[in-house]
Amino acid sequence: MMRVRKTIKCKITDLTESKRKALERGYKNLQKYLHENEDVDLYSANKQQADRYYEEIKVGKEYPISVRKDLIDLKIMDNVVSKYWLKVRVGSVYGGINVPLKPHIQIPVQGGGVEYCESKILKKDGDFYFHLTIVKTVQVEKSYSGLLAIDIGQKYLAVSVASHRDQPKFQGREIRGIRRHYNWLRKRLGEKKLKDEIARLSDKESRKVDQKIHEIARELVEEADEHDELIVVGNLKGLRENSEDKGRTMNRMISNFPYYKFVKYLEYKANERGIQVLRMNEHYTSRECSRCGAAGKRVNQGLFKCPRCGYEINADFNGAENIFQRTKVALGNIPSVGAVSEPAHNSSEMVSTSG
Repeated sequence: MMRVRKTIKCKITDLTESKRKALERGYKNLQKYLHENEDVDLYSANKQQADRYYEEIKVGKEYPISVRKDLIDLKIMDNVVSKYWLKVRVGSVYGGINVPLKPHIQIPVQGGGVEYCESKILKKDGDFYFHLTIVKTVQVEKSYSGLLAIDIGQKYLAVSVASHRDQPKFQGREIRGIRRHYNWLRKRLGEKKLKDEIARLSDKESRKVDQKIHEIARELVEEADEHDELIVVGNLKGLRENSEDKGRTMNRMISNFPYYKFVKYLEYKANERGIQVLRMNEHYTSRECSRCGAAGKRVNQGLFKCPRCGYEINADFNGAENIFQRTKVALGNIPSVGAVSEPAHNSSEMVSTSG
């Protein structure tokens, strides 16, 4: 069994004037309590949570209201305009206030392997949000029919090869275009000293990139699930390290690519379906020929050439193919994977991050 943690983001919507004032008052009083140590009208449990979690208070920073898991009173109702309702305890209103929620995905009912955990109410751009943290228990697959291997590339976010298909899949190149576009806009706005506009553009860029990496991770996980394949991804260690041969432009592109966020999304989405994600040591995968094993090099950032057999291949595809082949050896050959958890754990090539 595996316990998977996830945060469901919900906007608190359609507040009446009195409820908005009560929520505003509770939020502002929490900031006063934290920053000014004032004896304010604040719900006792919120004070306890603040004392528990916020030891070091940074000047000017606003802190969310921490909601203890035993105080999460969430009602899920069908055939109503607002399906989800949360009771929020505030110091100024006896019994609290009921507020409607608009989540980005459906909220599961607590029980049957789903547990609500410590959650938060925060404020952003004048609106309130409830971030519900849940833990879901899922059954882990012990054996697989095949393998889906992913190389985290410099040109593409993800290049994958899989047991069920003959061709590689290249995904995420457009993220570089999004990054370049917004970097150019920020530079122009910076010349005009429009700081607020720069911050707004950064939020918009982040949302676009987030949406794209969610889509790529979801597509790969659905593909692995459909074909009963174990997922293995190259270890990211050293990917962001600067080197003299990369140059300033490439180093900037690498630092702007959301590699770690992509792997985090990939692992969660896979684990939620009971699919394991293993990390393969990428040592020499980008400099070793996937056809003959000889040491080669990138002719440029997009092309690998082998000096022994003359094999020319997309450099990231070469890396993904090497990850695929190494994993086959480490796990006793695909498609007859068998129980992967023990061999993967013992292998010097891998470390599981899905436990």
